[in-house]
Order: sequence, then C-alpha cells, then structure tokens
Amino acid sequence: MKNWQELLDGYLNNNLTSAELEMFLQQADDHSDSIAGTIGELLASGELQGEGDPLLRNKLLEQLLEKIDQPVEPPVRKISFLRKPWVRAAAVVLLTASLVALTWFLKDRSEENIPADRPAIVQDAAPAREGAILTLADGRSLLLDSLPNGIVTTDGNTKIELENGQISYSHEKDTAGTVRFNTMQTPRGRTFHIQLPDGTMAWLNAASSITYPVQFKGKERNVSVQGEVYFEVAKNASMPFRVTVNDRTTVEVLGTHFNVNAYADEPLISTTLLEGSVRVVSGNSVILKPGEVASQSNSGAASVIRVQPADTDAVMAWKNNRFHFNHTDIPTIMRQLARWYDVDIVYEGAVPTGHFNGKPSRNLSASQVLTLLQHIGVNCRIEGKKIIVAE
Repeated sequence: MKNWQELLDGYLNNNLTSAELEMFLQQADDHSDSIAGTIGELLASGELQGEGDPLLRNKLLEQLLEKIDQPVEPPVRKISFLRKPWVRAAAVVLLTASLVALTWFLKDRSEENIPADRPAIVQDAAPAREGAILTLADGRSLLLDSLPNGIVTTDGNTKIELENGQISYSHEKDTAGTVRFNTMQTPRGRTFHIQLPDGTMAWLNAASSITYPVQFKGKERNVSVQGEVYFEVAKNASMPFRVTVNDRTTVEVLGTHFNVNAYADEPLISTTLLEGSVRVVSGNSVILKPGEVASQSNSGAASVIRVQPADTDAVMAWKNNRFHFNHTDIPTIMRQLARWYDVDIVYEGAVPTGHFNGKPSRNLSASQVLTLLQHIGVNCRIEGKKIIVAE
C-alpha cells in the first residue's frame, strides 16, 4: 500500500489507479497543509505548467469534482491559469481539503495571460511561530521563545509557569495592597496562548498584546488589549470580565467566547461573539448575540457601534491557523502577511486593485503565498525583510 507522499506524487504525475485515487481523496482532509506546500513549491519552481495529456487530466478533474460534497462559490471571472486542466485539478483537491490556496478569483479583471517573464520568488520568510515577550510589574521583560517548561519566575506571591507554549499563574496566598500588572506581547511573526489568573484562556495573534493583573481582586476582572485576541472567559457571575480595547472601547462579559480585532492599522475595531453574551460600550452601547459582530471606526474618536451578522469562519480562521480572504483587497492581504511573516510592505507605483478569495494555510512560507498571488497576476517579491508589490 502506498503511503501519503507516494499517493500525492502519483496524483501529480497522473498515474494513480482508481483505488489509489479513492484512497488519496479520503486522506486529503488530513494532509491539506502537505498538499498546499507541495503545490506551492511546484508553482514556485515552474514545474506545474499544465503539460501532459489534457484529455487525461480533464477526466481526472471530472473524477475529483464528483467527490466534492460542498458547494463552491458562485463562479466569477477566473484568471487564465485556472483554465489549465492540470492546475484546476490541483485546485479541486485543495477545495476538497477545505484549502482554497490555489482557487483565487479576481473580479473586474480581464482574462489575460499571466506574464511569462514574471521572476521566480527566491527569497523567503518563515510563518509565525510560538513566542512572546512577558513584561512583569517591576519592569523586567522575559523572552518566552527560548525558555524551557517550568516555573519562569515569580511576581510578588504569584508563580508564573510555562508549559508547552502556554503561560499560567498560581498564587501561594491572597495578597493585599497594590495590584501588580503583567503585559504579554507578541511581536510580528509570533503568536501565543495564555491562561489568565482567573482561568480565562486568551490566544494572541501576531503583533498583539494583553495587559492584566497577576491576581484579580474586587468586583471586576479588567484587562486591556491591542491587536487581535480571542477569549474563552471563565464564568464568574459575581465578577464581570471587562476588556478595554485600544483604551477607548469596553467589552463586558460574564462568561463567553469572543474575538477582538483592534489592530491600529485596520480601519475598524471589531468584536465578534461566538458564544454567550457581551455588551460593547463606546460612543453607544450594544448587546451582541452569538454570531454577531460589533464594528466601529478605528479613527480615534468615539464612533457609533454597528451590529451585523458575522462570518465566524473568517473571524476564527487565524486561530485555526488559516488565512481567510473573502473578497479581500490587496492592502488588507498585505497587512496580514506583514504581521504573520514579520515583514514590511513596500508598494512600487499604484496599489493593485481587485478583490480575492482564498483560504491558504498559515503554515505556508511567505514565498509560497506570494507565488500563488503571482499566478493571479499580482507582481510581488521578497527582498530581505520586505515584500515588494509592484504595478
């Protein structure tokens, strides 16, 4: 029996038997990142060029289409590389695995050929990894990337412990006096997971921070965040949990799951409720139901909060280790890539227009993602710590 890599190689070379193709499709969901990485490497190297018997590959495409039991987005005008049967067949496999890294659609663009002389991307940037900087109440800073499991340090009577990429707090006894605060910060290219002193779980996306007391006291549990953080709040009806966002918006909860997106370079501050109930307070006050998002301008002044249905799959994609682009413009995509791969974005000439759909894994390297963008007509490359986007 062939192993997974042999099945993938056989698929890419069109030499699987019917039984092996069936086995390949059954295992695709468990190997979506492997598929994306292999296809991305082939695209980057120029090996995936649509050569071979088109009738055979069209037949293979038809077989794959029969296996897809989920609807694909309504067709829009696809760029020319998706019309190549070989690449379309590879894209269908990625759809089957819920990884639409190769099925990017560009609206309002003519179906022109991608320039043949588009240079290959030879430099790279690794995806984000676990890591953070913990700043203690006394001003000490600890780089958590390099620390082993075990007790990291103490802050007053509080023990701070690192276990498998997660920080947690424990107390020898309740203490009186001044409340001591810690700040957890993830730089660009890092992500982290923390258990707050009350048992609340918080996941920090890249370029984010959370400030919190080492021990919650009084009638409220107050924390403040910047960037993007997902919370699963420990229930305590007698001590509400409050999140201050960018020093001006407050999210009030008792026990719930919700996501806050408040990057300084994004146009909106968004709070999305997955479970429970929250109140969002700023220029006005709204109460969210599960599946709703409250959004307001991130311009700095108090603004009206608007509530609408949320695309929870898109909101939670980052925590599930995927990008999620749904009619997303290039500047928005590039801001996400900058945070995840710890790079700067430089535009040469006008910013490209158009909107894109796709769900590539965040395990892909920057060069693999950019190669996919190149194949839909975006002129981009990596130079050192910069992604260059040209007209």
